Amino acid sequence: MVRRPFQKLINKAVLLTGGAGFIGSHLAEALVTIGARLAIVDNLDDFYSSSLKRSNLRSIQQRGPVEFYETDICDWTALRSVVNKFRPEIVIHLAARAGVRPSIEDPRLYERVNIGGTFNLLELCREFHVTRFLFGSSSSVYGATKRAPFIEDEVQMRPISPYAATKLAGYGVRSPATSRSCHSQIYRFDRGRPSDSDLRGWV
Repeated sequence: MVRRPFQKLINKAVLLTGGAGFIGSHLAEALVTIGARLAIVDNLDDFYSSSLKRSNLRSIQQRGPVEFYETDICDWTALRSVVNKFRPEIVIHLAARAGVRPSIEDPRLYERVNIGGTFNLLELCREFHVTRFLFGSSSSVYGATKRAPFIEDEVQMRPISPYAATKLAGYGVRSPATSRSCHSQIYRFDRGRPSDSDLRGWV
């Protein structure tokens, strides 16, 4: 029996970026298991083990059919080709350049991937009339807040790293890039494996 948070995803065309990573691969397995038509976009960057990501992909494929595109979200032409071919109804955007300390050493890379790559996806959502966009954020965006524990309606966020700042910037590009016909929502990950409740309220 399919649990309620996932029911509306059955037979939906879902494009998942970063689907070979830890969180993305668990979500991908859940989506394939319940019957979503899934395409994964991941460039298999070696910031985390590429061999482990390939192993994750094999595990996903054992659960059911999935299209995989080894594509960089910063490559506009390649990414547009994927979206044009697959025609997703829903985009779940988990791909990002991760790491707080490395972002201090190479902030421009984080700007290019986490802001530019996100903008590319949002522009394609508008062009191809994608109806839903879920943006995977990070609890790092809260930064130097005095409030603990973190609360979702916090408005005075003070990110303290380029990584956190670029993830927070994604909130800003989300609004002007998506049209009124595309509903977008942010989920801030503060734990590992996603649960059923992670999709409740937006599907």
